[in-house]
Amino acid sequence: MRTAPEIVLTDKEQATLKALVRSKLTSVRLALRAHRAAAVQGQRNQDIAAQWGAGKCRAIGAPTA
Repeated sequence: MRTAPEIVLTDKEQATLKALVRSKLTSVRLALRAHRAAAVQGQRNQDIAAQWGAGKCRAIGAPTA
């Protein structure tokens, strides 16, 4: 099973993602993407899909439609 590419974030990038997730002015879509990016580091694609309730294609960034 493939593992998603490792995401290495600096402290500043992590702080930015957390701020986006907490902000009342951030769009829901952007906040969800920021939350996922911070949460899925080093997990297998299948595990990411199960965790977020998405199909495998969506978990690895393939078009859904």
